[in-house]
Amino acid sequence: MAIELAGRLEVLRVETVGPGGEFGWSSMLHGAGRYFQSRALDGVQALAFAAADLRQMCEEDPRFGYALMTRLLAVVAERLQATRLQIVDMHWTPAKRAGA
Repeated sequence: MAIELAGRLEVLRVETVGPGGEFGWSSMLHGAGRYFQSRALDGVQALAFAAADLRQMCEEDPRFGYALMTRLLAVVAERLQATRLQIVDMHWTPAKRAGA
């Protein structure tokens, strides 16, 4: 599964998610928007959860909610780092890195 950031002129692949990987975390943010798009590169089997039901489960079982949100925060941090590295690679030439 490719996790991509779609711009006006191009699509930047931020990360490739393999078996056991997570995507769709932004649905947990009460409709705050999508930050990345997912695109299948091969056949995919995925589990889908209704975000409202999952949020309700988190509220009813705070230990579960804490564990889930901790994991989702780790996914978000990994994706942010991957995005940052992609942008740096795209826009920093060796001359710019050397201060020229």
